[in-house]
Amino acid sequence: MVDAGYFIAVVGASGVGKDTILDGVKSKINHRDDFHFTQRFITRPQNAGGEDHIPLSVGEFKSQQQQGNFALWWAAHSLFYGLPKNILPKLNQGQNVIANISRKSVADAAHIFNKILVIEITASSGVINQRLRARGRETQAEISKRQARQVHDWAGSQKIISVLNDAEPQYAINRFVDISLGLA
Repeated sequence: MVDAGYFIAVVGASGVGKDTILDGVKSKINHRDDFHFTQRFITRPQNAGGEDHIPLSVGEFKSQQQQGNFALWWAAHSLFYGLPKNILPKLNQGQNVIANISRKSVADAAHIFNKILVIEITASSGVINQRLRARGRETQAEISKRQARQVHDWAGSQKIISVLNDAEPQYAINRFVDISLGLA
């Protein structure tokens, strides 16, 4: 019998560099059969910038949700996000699935997935502010609101491993890869 794989939940505030880190990690371990990187379904246009995702209208998202096509879904920042149901057999077959999720959905993920590892990407507030301004998706008022947002008690009983992404991304990428390969 094959051991179930880990659901590796990548979390962190907007602007900490989750997409950059995930892209770097993907380039280093995507060739391995024991890891799978999943795309999110998001009710945001494809050309809005940021991560490569599968865009859905709100109506399409709700239809997919009602049909049970998401393993996990959540709402944040006036958008809906979902992970495809096809990750469940991958986990059951021993693959480690890596996905960017909301901190508020960690408790739900812990109830859905047998084995979960939470990696929180962090950065200093000055670095975050600079990154959010550079991506150009939000006004300074919206950036300030995002940075003021507090998420309390999101981890539940889950162990969190923090990866600081204040310097060159390669340091955080290497740390993430080391953590992930430690599971295999």
